[in-house]
Amino acid sequence: MARLSELQSGFLKLETPAQLLHVCYVAELDPATITGGYSFAAFQPALGSYIRAIPGARSKVFDSLFNLDTPVLADDDNFDIDRHCHRITVPAPGEPEQLSEAIAHIAGQPLDRSRALWEAWVIEGSSSGHIVLLMKIHLTVLSGDPDLNIFGRLCSATADAELPEPVVREQHPNPLGLALGGLFGASQRPVRALGEFALSIPQIPGQLIGSVRRRSVPLTPFNRTITGRRNVAYLQLGLKEVDVITNAFGVRVNDVIITLVARALRMYLEDRGELPSKALGALETVAIRNKKKNAKIRLQEAVTTLHSEIDDPIEQLSATVAAHESSIPLTAVPAGELRTAEPFTSPGYVADAMRAYTQLRLGGSRGSYNLLVANVPGPQQPMYLLGARMVGYYALGPVLQGAGLTITVTSLEDKLNVALIASAELVPDLWSLADAFSDALDELAAAADATP
Repeated sequence: MARLSELQSGFLKLETPAQLLHVCYVAELDPATITGGYSFAAFQPALGSYIRAIPGARSKVFDSLFNLDTPVLADDDNFDIDRHCHRITVPAPGEPEQLSEAIAHIAGQPLDRSRALWEAWVIEGSSSGHIVLLMKIHLTVLSGDPDLNIFGRLCSATADAELPEPVVREQHPNPLGLALGGLFGASQRPVRALGEFALSIPQIPGQLIGSVRRRSVPLTPFNRTITGRRNVAYLQLGLKEVDVITNAFGVRVNDVIITLVARALRMYLEDRGELPSKALGALETVAIRNKKKNAKIRLQEAVTTLHSEIDDPIEQLSATVAAHESSIPLTAVPAGELRTAEPFTSPGYVADAMRAYTQLRLGGSRGSYNLLVANVPGPQQPMYLLGARMVGYYALGPVLQGAGLTITVTSLEDKLNVALIASAELVPDLWSLADAFSDALDELAAAADATP
């Protein structure tokens, strides 16, 4: 049994039917590597076996009227994998558009708080013959211990990984113990609040500067009131093409990715006659190395300028580099290093990125920023999930009020996986924006080829 932190409890309090605070992991899997072949009848129990071996994976939220502190997470005595792992089949022809409709519908549904705060959907019927696993996990769970991330624990570098041993089920909390623990916790709140304030003091100057910058961003069609309906689009780009651009211009991978985002948004908004004359603003997640001896890597929110107002691709990239030099800390870790760093070989790393997004500005006001962006470098070696090789991996973050578009770029082997999720009413033609990423990469690649 573990009592929720203020951050974890805040995710529960600030969730609304429009602002759904969960993350969706979408893995496209090749079933050809599964020993004995794929069947849902075998896949679901295998998933259940892994879940029983992950501490906290069977936990649900417990609370009562007499609990004066935050709720607690404890094992659900009635946990049943049948209630958490479901199967659907998309209609023919099973192209990405049909798959994305199913993914968007699932992403737009809230999780059942009377059960463990995650669910998995196996999507069949893809024209490629692949299966898609969508795992939806609440930020309350993800913002706990990142080493126990459910999705990351399902992944392995080998197809024949052995099933782990189950962990002992935790004891169900009783109402009296919950109330007494809450009474003690409530008495400690002033001390905790003072400690949290002391830790936040060094961040105040940067937050004030960022606040001024965010107020100056122009409004776009996706900076209006969101609803719970979602649109989803996704695509894969070649990581080698990105490396060619970085080598040609002597820039970082993240500079190229942010330029791709800005360029795609420029194309999308210009086609609709809605391109602002000023640069856009985004909340970006950046990996930072601590200055202490242990050199531990953590994640930090940074304000990023998207130079969508610049037409020339080389000028746009140069402006992005200059903006990053002023906004990204000097201790930021290069993407190339993250792709080979041991702590980040698990795709569960993206869970921390979503926590960093929401930790300070979960209820952002309309017009304070335009969208959320993350570049999450992943493993370069093949990855497997329950024996199936992962040929695509996408992360769909929460869509926050006032910023109805979230773009997350992950890498896997030699591919960049771009995932877009938006409030359906604000960005009804999200696939047009996704297609613009391919055009933007082509333009930057052509500029790199033309460089002496």
